Amino acid sequence: MLLVLVFSSLAWSQDLLPEKMQLTFKDGITFRQENDFMMRMRFRVQTRFTAVTEDTEDSDLDTTEFTVRRTRLRFDGFAHNPNFLYRLQLSFTRGDQDWDNSQVPNILRDAVAGWRWDPKHTLWFGLAKLPGNRQRTISSSAQQFVDRSSVNAIFNVDRDAGLQQISQFGDDRPIWLKLAVSNGEGRNQPNKNASLATTARLEWYPLGSFHDDGDNFEADLFREPEPRLGLGVATSANQKTSRTGGQLGKDLPDDEFRSMETRFVDVVYKHRGYSLSAEYAKRTAGSPVVTSDLYLFEGEGINIQTGYLLESNWEPSLRFSTVWTAPEIRQLTQDNRQYTAGVSRYIQKHVVKIQSDLTYQEKSPQHQLAYESNWTLRVQLEFGI
Repeated sequence: MLLVLVFSSLAWSQDLLPEKMQLTFKDGITFRQENDFMMRMRFRVQTRFTAVTEDTEDSDLDTTEFTVRRTRLRFDGFAHNPNFLYRLQLSFTRGDQDWDNSQVPNILRDAVAGWRWDPKHTLWFGLAKLPGNRQRTISSSAQQFVDRSSVNAIFNVDRDAGLQQISQFGDDRPIWLKLAVSNGEGRNQPNKNASLATTARLEWYPLGSFHDDGDNFEADLFREPEPRLGLGVATSANQKTSRTGGQLGKDLPDDEFRSMETRFVDVVYKHRGYSLSAEYAKRTAGSPVVTSDLYLFEGEGINIQTGYLLESNWEPSLRFSTVWTAPEIRQLTQDNRQYTAGVSRYIQKHVVKIQSDLTYQEKSPQHQLAYESNWTLRVQLEFGI
């Protein structure tokens, strides 16, 4: 049905559409009938090559892989009234479906309805991203590097089913408050007890808003003529979760539950093609060790990255990420540091682009102070509408 809709919509002309229905192709394929209905349809594909060396002493490869990292189809708009909003997103690759943890093809990513009860206040109900760290709330299609940092991979609170309230206060130097109450079990997972997760995020833009929501994508693609700064803090408390990462991770044994708290501080700055962003994350869990080989991550992490967009739409960029573990789980996991250099060519902003990055990674073996190291090379094509 979705394929029929895609190809038939491309074949339609304005004259064949129902009366008062408009069809446009800006930012996806959009159907709109005045203030009664609007649907915007988008798709995107990320095709990636990855090569990882065994160590830095020689160039022997440990793994090489061509993969379609992400393939997604997204619908959003309003129905019956411009204030009644909806968003639906589906994923179609194994690495995008939480398959390794849930052992099922988890196709659904977003399924949420919203009510804009005031021009600056919207209530959402359903499955969506939680308002955690900034890099996670930014789409994977709008990243400055091939993918998000190792800090985000470990600490982010991802998606969950529940209620979210998004509010803006002020115009010249706006403050955004985002609150969520959710199951705490992640995408399409049943809540196994009566406990819930609460998440809150506060953002402040002391120099004014970014052009065209520029805080919601990485790299300064609009070359902000005036300095723009965004400051954010977030906290999430997940009570009695049944997974090692709260909304993510492996299932805990039956009747085993753990509570965790995750906190974030982040900053983003853009001006005339230059961009800088940084995040700090910390997670605590009461009893992180579950079995001899199963644990909840407890520790801290920092990610810092910067880039400069040239007039030719090429962007060189640098990133430093580090994660260090709490003493309670140091026997089960490792500290790590990553140094990454990247280059991107934006053909149609973030919608069509080619990216590559090279990462030098250091990991500390268990019970040792020395670090083991290796190299990772990634090349990716992002294509969509």
